[in-house]
This record gives sequence, structure tokens and C-alpha cells, in this order.
Amino acid sequence: MKKIPLLIISICLLVGCSEENQPSQTVNNEVNNFVQSTAPNLLTKIDNLSKTIGEVDTKIQKLTELQNRFPDQKQVTQPRINKWNRVRTQLTRTQKDIQFQIERAYVIYKTEQEIEGTEQFTATAKALIEKADEALNIAKSMTEVIEESAHY
Repeated sequence: MKKIPLLIISICLLVGCSEENQPSQTVNNEVNNFVQSTAPNLLTKIDNLSKTIGEVDTKIQKLTELQNRFPDQKQVTQPRINKWNRVRTQLTRTQKDIQFQIERAYVIYKTEQEIEGTEQFTATAKALIEKADEALNIAKSMTEVIEESAHY
């Protein structure tokens, strides 16, 4: 049960909730509730994607700090920073695309007032879950390659 608030917060972060964006916060809550009720697995994937992006950010930050402490060793750290930045860019792009598709599915659902929308969102949710899985698998593979190359 503790995961639900974390997932909703993750969605909120994904969507970009903030105090300065109050009108859209209501819309975001509607979308979050919709996803929670129709595709809770999708929320788990989005949460995993957000966590992975956070882990990549931490690695980039640590490498940048190391590079700043040892600027003469930039030839060692910079290629790794560049690789992690590419991973981050790919994951962020996937995250934004998933959010766009969720919002589209929600609008379709609301437009059709539950006549066809739920079925259509279920199909969309499955595709988005596969997309999130693919992004996470790519990130995992790239992590393994990068970490493996660090040992040589």
C-alpha cells in the first residue's frame, strides 16, 4: 500500500506537477487516477523508469565530481559521462513519450465516455509497458557494458 503514494508522486513528477502549475495539477490528478484504476502495472513501469533515470543521474554526478577533482584524467571520465548522458537522454525521451501517450489515451477515454476508451487504453497501456520494459532493458544492457568496460 505504501507504493501507491510513491507511484502517484512519480507520475506527478513525470507530468511536472508544481505549485506554480495549479490548474494542470487537477488534470494531472485525473490522469493519475485514471492510470491507477485502469493500468496499475504501467505505474510500476513508470516508477522503475524514474528510478533508473535517478540512478543514471547519480552516476553522471559522481563521474563529473571525479572529473572535477582530477581534471588531467578527463580522457578517462569524459567518455563515460558521455555514455551515461546518452542513456539518460534515451530514457527521458521514452518517459516523455509514455506520458504523452497516457494523456492521449485519457483524452480518448474521456471523449468517448467509457464506451470504447477503456478497451483502447488497455491496448495502449500494454504497448507503453512494453516500451518502458524495452527502455529499462536497454539501460540495463548499457549499464553492464559501461561498467564492464570500466574494469579494463
